Amino acid sequence: MNVKQLFWAFRFPILVFVVSEIALDPIIVRLPWFDKVMHVLGGIVVALSAVELLAIWHEEKKFSGSAVVRFLFIVSFVALIAVAWEWYEVLRAALSNTLPNSLEDTLADLAFGIGGAMTIGFWRRVR
Repeated sequence: MNVKQLFWAFRFPILVFVVSEIALDPIIVRLPWFDKVMHVLGGIVVALSAVELLAIWHEEKKFSGSAVVRFLFIVSFVALIAVAWEWYEVLRAALSNTLPNSLEDTLADLAFGIGGAMTIGFWRRVR
């Protein structure tokens, strides 16, 4: 896998991150429920990236697993990225002297992100 393939696989999560950081903070402040929508969207786009990674690895004959293994990889990959994102949110809050999110918000964010991953896993039938 080369850098171009890796970038292409993650083009949508990168786009969601950039748009989120530039334009969506004021919206999320005014509409707190929109944060959950963004976490579902984030889970979906990261899951699609995981599907693309699996396809690349399959082409390169570096990975071949059952549908269950591919599904577990996608959900686990999204969970890892979701945890990293929550750490990023805590670090950003600490550096800007704002109150960190509550445990309930963090757990809900993780659940919504993983829910987005499971949606893609079931929808794509993890080909």
